[in-house]
Amino acid sequence: ARTVRSLRDGLRCHVASEREGQDHLPAALRAVVFGGQDRLLRLVEGLELDLDADAACACLRHAAELVVALRRQAALEAAALRRPSDLA
Repeated sequence: ARTVRSLRDGLRCHVASEREGQDHLPAALRAVVFGGQDRLLRLVEGLELDLDADAACACLRHAAELVVALRRQAALEAAALRRPSDLA
């Protein structure tokens, strides 16, 4: 449970720091990126609730969903935050 709490706290800090200075992104793209980040936070919080409730089966499902969502979000952010000069 302590590891999941640490993950949650670290993810919250990471998301907060990433959101600073993202005003340059178009509103629709910012909404997609921020929505994905919010989903990651909800998944970690759900995992934490499962651990607190000792719900092992749901915990495994949430962990698997979190891994998939983290990979998807990383790819999304890499594409969204790529500068035009990176493509040359």
